[in-house]
Amino acid sequence: MKHILFIIEKDSKDALLPALNPHEWNISSVSERDILSLLPIEYPFDLVIWMTSHLNIDFVSTIQSKLLISNIIISTSSKEVDSRIEILKSGIVDIIDADISEEELILRIESIAKRLPQQFSQKELIHIGNYAFDYERRTLSINHEARLLTTKESELLKLLEKSRNQPVLKQDALREVWGDDSYHNGRSMDVYIGKLRKYLRSDENIQILNIHGMGYKLSILARN
Repeated sequence: MKHILFIIEKDSKDALLPALNPHEWNISSVSERDILSLLPIEYPFDLVIWMTSHLNIDFVSTIQSKLLISNIIISTSSKEVDSRIEILKSGIVDIIDADISEEELILRIESIAKRLPQQFSQKELIHIGNYAFDYERRTLSINHEARLLTTKESELLKLLEKSRNQPVLKQDALREVWGDDSYHNGRSMDVYIGKLRKYLRSDENIQILNIHGMGYKLSILARN
């Protein structure tokens, strides 16, 4: 399964994204505003579709510097030829007119994806209840909607999942994920546990339990 990110100008929940095959594509979306708040890091996407009207080379360079990925396609209503040429020279894979049909957009995405080198190897997904956890891509998916996890969230979830239904000592988790078991890191870990609980709340059979005096346990109830 390939992972695609859509960058949009407004709040992602209002975006109309193309209906890609959910068995072939793991789909995430984020607003331009949220992209600008990210640290420069290579995020685990095979392809990025940026839907924007801002066809400005400086803005494009800023987005590129945040994602550190070359596989970016821009969908835009701008017709400025000089800007398009300059942006294509910067390494953007392609620029697509925003007014094309959904069917054509899907065909173009699939065609371009076949020509691109695979960014990330295809690892088997880890199933946590109704969720699919892709550790390499740092994504947690349910109902074909994916959430991008931070490195520490992903590392902590992997550690809990390895010991599912068994306690994980807090000191061991701190040393493995944070590097040491200081009080400050312990408070930080508690915050991350709270975030993971929130991410997993769509499946009522999953709980991250506090084990008094020990640490935490990822509890997954058997389904009837």
